[in-house]
Order: sequence, then structure tokens, then C-alpha cells
Amino acid sequence: MLAVSAVLRLALALGTDVYFDTAYYWQWARHLAWGYYDHPPLAAWLVAVLGIHATALVCGALTVAAVWGLARDVYGDSAAAWRAAALWSVVPVGMVAGVWATPDSPLLLFWTLGLWALWRERWVW
Repeated sequence: MLAVSAVLRLALALGTDVYFDTAYYWQWARHLAWGYYDHPPLAAWLVAVLGIHATALVCGALTVAAVWGLARDVYGDSAAAWRAAALWSVVPVGMVAGVWATPDSPLLLFWTLGLWALWRERWVW
């Protein structure tokens, strides 16, 4: 399921036109700043460094990997981690965030990494 969703994301990212929101962030990437009127700057900075399609694909793949790591630590079982990663890879929001470079792509990645870090440091609670 993970391989099929990865191929599907790649086909969607490379086979479709630039989405109007993505064009908006690409325009920001041409004129980088510390912040923008309605969004934080990370999407523009990633588009400037990686490009439009690579930003979404990299953030999507890293989010799947972070979901896998979080599930492995929470359940202590790699089979459960593979199931969680497979399920995340076909959830519509996960699929879209892995295809279009919007602020949601890095947001989901860092949200998952933040949850994983909180779980690993749960003694702080």
C-alpha cells in the first residue's frame, strides 16, 4: 500500500498542473521574506529551496516516516507502525499534503515530529 500510494503521489505531483495556491507560494518563493500577510514563511522557503513538486513530495514522504516512528514508539511493534504508515499514506489529507506544496505539507510534518518528540519525552509531563 505504501509503494502504491508513493507512486500515485508522484504521478499526481508530476502529472498535474500547478495548483493556484501552490502558484501563490511559488510567487512568494521568488521574493523571500520573514513573513507574509496570511501565512508563515516556511512554505515559500521550502519552495525556493526544493521546488514546487519536491516540497510536497519530500514533506509527504517524511510525514509518513514520522508517523511510522511515532506508531513504533507508541505501540512498541513494527507491524503496527507499518499499518499506521500505510493508513496515513491513503488518508485524503495525507495524500493532498504530499502532492500540493501548501503550508499544510510542512505543518503536518512538523506536527507529527512534535507529537513524536512529546511521546519520547513523556517523562516531562
